[in-house]
Amino acid sequence: MSELKIPKQSTRIYLDFFNRHAEKVAKDLLGRVLVRETGKNSIYVRLEEIAAYEGEAKSMTKGALEQPGTIGVSTKYGKNLVDISTLGICIPSCVTLIAGTLFDRKGLEKHIDGPGNLAKALDIDRTYDGVPLNFVKIWIGGYPVEPEKILKRKLSKVPENCEGYFYFK
Repeated sequence: MSELKIPKQSTRIYLDFFNRHAEKVAKDLLGRVLVRETGKNSIYVRLEEIAAYEGEAKSMTKGALEQPGTIGVSTKYGKNLVDISTLGICIPSCVTLIAGTLFDRKGLEKHIDGPGNLAKALDIDRTYDGVPLNFVKIWIGGYPVEPEKILKRKLSKVPENCEGYFYFK
C-alpha cells in the first residue's frame, strides 16, 4: 500500500471546498481518499476518475441543485451512482465519482471501475441521497495529485453538460 495512504482527520475537506465549478472540483478531488467509516473496518477509496457536469440537461438529477458538498445518489442501468453537488444552491453543477482504488487497513487493494461498481463497493445507497458530506461517517481527505498528472477525456454519448472525465496516471 505504498501510494495508498489513509488520510488524517486534519486533511479533511469541508463543504466550502465544493463551492466552485465542477471541473475545478473534479480535478482537485483526484488522488484524495473518500473515507466511509463503518466501525472497525472502515473503507477507503482513492479517487482516480471523476466526471464533471455543469448546466441544464435532461439527465441532471435534483442532487446537482443542492448545497455544494451534498451527496446525490442517482440511478442508471439499475445501479446507484455517487454525485456531489458543486458551485451553488439551485445551480445545476456536480461531479460523479467514476473509479478508484478500494483499500483498507488490512492490505486489501482493489481497483474499482465504473460509477455503479464504486457506489456498491462503498455501500452507498439511496439513503445517502441529500446528505451533506461530513454529516455522517463519510468524508474526503488526503491530498490531490499534481496538476500536471491530470488527464481529460471526453467520451462519446455523454450528456451535453458533461465537462469531461478527469483522471490521472
